[in-house]
Amino acid sequence: MTPVHIYTDGSVHPNPNGQAGWAALLIWNEVRRELSGYLPIATNNTAELEAVIHGLDVLNGEGHEVVIHTDSEYTQKAIVGMKKPKANFGLLERIRALCARHTVTVEWERGHIGGAENERADTLANQARIRGKSHDGN
Repeated sequence: MTPVHIYTDGSVHPNPNGQAGWAALLIWNEVRRELSGYLPIATNNTAELEAVIHGLDVLNGEGHEVVIHTDSEYTQKAIVGMKKPKANFGLLERIRALCARHTVTVEWERGHIGGAENERADTLANQARIRGKSHDGN
């Protein structure tokens, strides 16, 4: 089975508690889907988690092999249970429920070093924050 790759990012200004954008870039075989959204007030961690939720939420059915790529160590460690967060409990519960439907791996990768998919997710998140609205680039 070919895995679905989900590249996620969040953007907040000012952080914390500023306007936020989140983005998820889904790649499966030759299919690419871009999602982004706006949060009127959030922290960077919240925006990062929202990106994961929306990326997983659009997958139809169950049983996909999914690789989530994030440049947020907080997100990676919170999802795999290596970090006990002090906030965002509701978001993490939603992520765990969505992950239970699939086989999910979460990979941390250094951001802003030229990876095309990570840079695209970053651009989409920033655009959503600045635009102040959501986008489903089907």
